[in-house]
Amino acid sequence: MIAVLFALMLPSATVEQREMENARSVHISVGGVWLSRFDLQSSPGVNLAVTHYLNRSLAIDYVNASYFFTYEQPQAIAIREATGYQSNREWPRLLVGIGGRYAFAYGKMLIEASSTVLHFVPEISAHVGGMITHTALRPAFDLGLGLRIHGGKHFTVALEYVFVGSIEGPGTRFIVGGMPKLSLGVVF
Repeated sequence: MIAVLFALMLPSATVEQREMENARSVHISVGGVWLSRFDLQSSPGVNLAVTHYLNRSLAIDYVNASYFFTYEQPQAIAIREATGYQSNREWPRLLVGIGGRYAFAYGKMLIEASSTVLHFVPEISAHVGGMITHTALRPAFDLGLGLRIHGGKHFTVALEYVFVGSIEGPGTRFIVGGMPKLSLGVVF
């Protein structure tokens, strides 16, 4: 009885239709990435993605490319100078893939002071392609979890964490790393 009275005292809530629709839209986004493979190399970079949303939830990434400006960390240089040991790890230069995205939820928030509505779309992604290193083209894949925020009908901000795997080097080693990604996008 008390719960019913309490519920009657709360303001009423309404469920509105989605104002932001991904269906049949193309997103072009650019941003920054930082690949870490736990190998005493730093790989900051830039990312370009062209995504076509087939419906609310499912999208194809026609291009997802990250160019890296890889360099040795000071610890690697100190080890090489002290011991003469030269790492045989390959230096990532370009990660290119094709794949898809799945938006598994949707939410929105009103910022009352400015009457701005932000739309939140959490997504998972997967791509297959190649990693170009300083020595060769290697097979690669990635799996990501991200949040896309629409600040209007034509602009997005996306934050994503991507697990990257590739097969590289002598002896065919499987290399795994992580890559945070922050990008700005335009919706057509």
